[in-house]
Amino acid sequence: MPWSSSNTTAQSAESTASGSGSEQGPVQAAPVSPGDDPRPVSQLLALPPLTDAIKQVSKNPENPPAHGSYAVPVYNLDPSLTSDMSASVERTLPYHRLAFADGRSRWFTPLLEGLVGLAIYVGLITLFTVMTSISLIIRADKTTDFGTYIRDKVLDDPLAMFFIFGTVALMFPAIRVARLIFGPRPWGLVHSVQRRIRWSLLLTALVVGAFCYGLYTLLTLMLDGFSSIGFHHKQPHEIAFWLNMVMLLVLVPLQCYAEELIFRGYLMQTIGRWLKNPAWAILLPAPLFMLAHDYDPWGQASIVVMAVLAGFLCWYTGGLEAAIGMHVMNNITTMAMGIFANTDPLQMQSSGTPTDFAMVLATEVLYTAAICWFTHYRGYLRTATFTVQDPKQSHAPVQFSPAQASQGHSPQSPEQPKQQGK
Repeated sequence: MPWSSSNTTAQSAESTASGSGSEQGPVQAAPVSPGDDPRPVSQLLALPPLTDAIKQVSKNPENPPAHGSYAVPVYNLDPSLTSDMSASVERTLPYHRLAFADGRSRWFTPLLEGLVGLAIYVGLITLFTVMTSISLIIRADKTTDFGTYIRDKVLDDPLAMFFIFGTVALMFPAIRVARLIFGPRPWGLVHSVQRRIRWSLLLTALVVGAFCYGLYTLLTLMLDGFSSIGFHHKQPHEIAFWLNMVMLLVLVPLQCYAEELIFRGYLMQTIGRWLKNPAWAILLPAPLFMLAHDYDPWGQASIVVMAVLAGFLCWYTGGLEAAIGMHVMNNITTMAMGIFANTDPLQMQSSGTPTDFAMVLATEVLYTAAICWFTHYRGYLRTATFTVQDPKQSHAPVQFSPAQASQGHSPQSPEQPKQQGK
């Protein structure tokens, strides 16, 4: 029955009763849906049945009115769901296990991240090669292949240096986009347990690295009698010399950062997602890091040692900063020795010696020991505690009966399944 008709009937009945002088109760209108009422919402909210229901809810929110025209339906969540919603646990995670800090990360997430990152990197490096190789091919000797020219002219041709280090630096945007898509998030998890770059530790690592590799350079020059010092490639009055210096101080650190993001950041946290023991996350990326560098045997040996120590520092310090510092100072020292002492920065033309390997090993061990002492002394965090979803809890759906809810009754909780064992 429309509200206007019932309201008119009620008013006429009330006026008749008052006119006759007899005592009669008010005639109540039949309940209708508020959506069928033409009156404003503000008037509907002031109706006695609804205001009474609101008052009852405010007085006793756990037992709202279950009967009447404006009864409030009750929807009780299944107990298994409510326990699941609140089933978050605190986990203390080291660096290589930080993938678990993102509750959305799954065991296959690193695989998707790696595949997408690789696809992006291949696309970027293809575009970069096409843009830079044309000029390099024109400059190259007709009797020399492109790869040999790049390696031989890395200190003479700024474009060759830009090509070698630029192709590696492209790893950074590739892994950045891949992690933005698949996680784990936030991005700072790849840097440290504090979800950011700890700049004080990175600056300290660079200073310690400059000292350790400075000693290595000094000993190397002393063994040579300082006879190799000089400008053996471009001269200071040439623009190419200063272009090389700019790339030495800007592009080389960016290349080192990109490599650490991949070989210590992504790979360590990927392995740590599957294997708990940090030894696996430290050791397994080392051969891959070695294969990425086309050095002579002694150079390859030093690369393996560097990879293992860098992985250890990531685990011990809780972040990439110490590994970045060692990598940056190693590469800057190597390139500077090539520019000012005529050494082979890529170690491809002349073979290293056991003495060279021993000196590099001593330098890297000294650096590692100094960083470990400093981080322990300053109390840098090695782990961090995160509140994450308990993986042992199941995700049960909300279960309720619409028929019971429309009558104002709480649905019965379903019987909990028996546990199948621990």
